[in-house]
Amino acid sequence: MTADLFTGTHRSQMPLTSDYVFRTVFGRDREDSRAALIEILNIILDRRDDPIRSIIIKNPIDTAEKSGGKQTVMDIRAETGSGDLLDIEMQAGLLIVYPNRIVLYGGRLVNSSLQRGADYDKMKKSIVVSIINGTLFPAIPSCHSVFQVREKETGLLLSDRLEFHFLELGKVHADKSVSEMTRIEKLAVYFKYASDENKKD
Repeated sequence: MTADLFTGTHRSQMPLTSDYVFRTVFGRDREDSRAALIEILNIILDRRDDPIRSIIIKNPIDTAEKSGGKQTVMDIRAETGSGDLLDIEMQAGLLIVYPNRIVLYGGRLVNSSLQRGADYDKMKKSIVVSIINGTLFPAIPSCHSVFQVREKETGLLLSDRLEFHFLELGKVHADKSVSEMTRIEKLAVYFKYASDENKKD
């Protein structure tokens, strides 16, 4: 007999697609939050062969360096045990400007990825993970997409030090059989329907 996750709780009123709820559940500097965040990242980043094993939760607020500069408030900022820098975002609105915003966040991570005076080969990898409560790229059929810095015609990778991952929840539905879903589709369905008692199965 499984525990009823909805009885006596406010689960239905606290969807994981709320950035506040998402940050509270997965962004706390506690063992259970870190373990859950590691599992999520290993699925989204497809790290089966080289899984993330440890993570440090950083202060999510990155204040603009110059007076009058654009302040950056990241949902969850973290660093893996191997040194990768991460920004994990849950985004529900303002999708029309979101790609530009996420480029700014990626730039902020890159700016912090190399110590002053260090050689460029010591630059840490910066990864921005966006979980979109909706559809951001309707022309891309998959719910997961990865953007990198590449040459336009040949696709030659300029550098692997910056990467953007998007998980679009608008592209998954609970009517698809769980046995037919990929790992990342299962994760997307979980985020989308975790607060819906009618979809708990």
